[in-house]
Amino acid sequence: MALGAAAVGQCAAGSALAAKPVHSHHHIKTQGHTGSGHLVMVEPAAPARLPARAATRERYVQLVNAHTNESLQAVYWRDGRYLPDTLHQVNHVLRDHMSGDVHQMDPHLVDLLADLRQAVGTSEPFVVISGYRSPRTNAWMHRTQSGVASNSMHVKGKASDIMLPGYELTSLHNAALALSEGGVGYYPRTGFVHVDTGKVRQWAFG
Repeated sequence: MALGAAAVGQCAAGSALAAKPVHSHHHIKTQGHTGSGHLVMVEPAAPARLPARAATRERYVQLVNAHTNESLQAVYWRDGRYLPDTLHQVNHVLRDHMSGDVHQMDPHLVDLLADLRQAVGTSEPFVVISGYRSPRTNAWMHRTQSGVASNSMHVKGKASDIMLPGYELTSLHNAALALSEGGVGYYPRTGFVHVDTGKVRQWAFG
């Protein structure tokens, strides 16, 4: 498997999206420096009022893979149950684009993304810069790039780096913080927000 820096550093989500460099990262809870960026903790935002999932008959997932341009718009939850076929499609769209490896994504990450879309009030899909990373891809990135954790949440299928074309990154970041559903990282220099289903924590890099 050939793993080149160009494959990591380019966002190719169709002609409507400009190419953006993608820098890898990991989850750090204290202040400090990682690579050329400065990592600082972000003050927690007031929790948002979560959607009443029990009163919702259907929930939707809308994603575009920035590297493969594959998209998914489908119901993933109906009448209190996840739909296995849709979750299987999520796993495929969010696969490791460098190795082709597919991994089971955390269904709660799909919930988080659905909640975030509702909080933002958009009908547009999230563009996913990074979803699952295979252990081999993550190990390569850990060796060749600064700021990549060996135990990244991406390796566990519990994280996504996302952007929303036409929507301010700061607003997307603030909305993710307000949900208080997991980890939120702010990467203004590389143009994405990291969300995961780990412990609630916030940081900025750039």
